[in-house]
Amino acid sequence: MKKVLIISASPRKNGNTATLYARFAQGAQESGNVVEREFLAEKNIEYCSGCDRCSGTKRCVKNDDMRRILERMMRADVIVLATPVEFYSMDAQMKKLLDRLQPRYEELAEKEFYVILTSQHTERKELERVMELFRSFIREKLGRAGEAGCILGTDEKRTARIKDTAAYEEAYQMGLGV
Repeated sequence: MKKVLIISASPRKNGNTATLYARFAQGAQESGNVVEREFLAEKNIEYCSGCDRCSGTKRCVKNDDMRRILERMMRADVIVLATPVEFYSMDAQMKKLLDRLQPRYEELAEKEFYVILTSQHTERKELERVMELFRSFIREKLGRAGEAGCILGTDEKRTARIKDTAAYEEAYQMGLGV
């Protein structure tokens, strides 16, 4: 049994991002894992100010919801980062989260990471470019951490709903494999 933490940066609780991470969670739970979720739109996470005080203390000087989220990440075996792609990049909530990992990012090196990206208006090649940002972060900052998988949820024809795409089944299968 693994502890899975899904962190969603979507502003919508019932959008495409939520649909795919719920499908992933279903598979992970059916495999006997414990799944928890964090919905960043409901959290107070300030921007990193670049003060660098955390480098010596391993603790950010800001007192907001990021402290609790970071503790939950430390306890997890698997971390799923789920975000919509808006205007050619990850959601700003996800970017704030990644920036605020600085005090303890090295402790995430043994975790398995999954990334779920969705967009209704972006072609797959644009999602792949954003995925490269996540891959760089995982490889460069987390070192030994592994990218366990990624799901790119888009429909280039823009006619199907996310449940009618291959990404929906892919999310379930990846969850089963956790």
